Amino acid sequence: MSLSVGNSANPYDYDYAISFKKQFKKLRDRKVQTQIQNYIDEYLVAEPYKYSKLLKDPEYTGLRRSVIKNHRVSFVICEECRKELWQEIRGCPDCKEIPNKFLRFAEVGHRGKYYKHHL
Repeated sequence: MSLSVGNSANPYDYDYAISFKKQFKKLRDRKVQTQIQNYIDEYLVAEPYKYSKLLKDPEYTGLRRSVIKNHRVSFVICEECRKELWQEIRGCPDCKEIPNKFLRFAEVGHRGKYYKHHL
């Protein structure tokens, strides 16, 4: 399954970091990939603050996490990153060209592997 990219029907546009794309392909289960893509399209791009939590570990400053069944997705909300002055910490090379209403998906993985890697 290929990943779709944001559309104008939602308040937030979005894209995927290279790491997210690689991890998404490794999931291999097309049903899981479809569930994740649908969740992004239906919930996260509509109301990202409502359907996610800010990660508290200083190493992940600015990243939010959303739970999709047994999988986790991490992403950045650009308007929040700018408001909290996290741009230098996150280090997005194209930050100045990206609008505030934008989500950048960073990582995706099964909860067991995701938490071993992140926490």
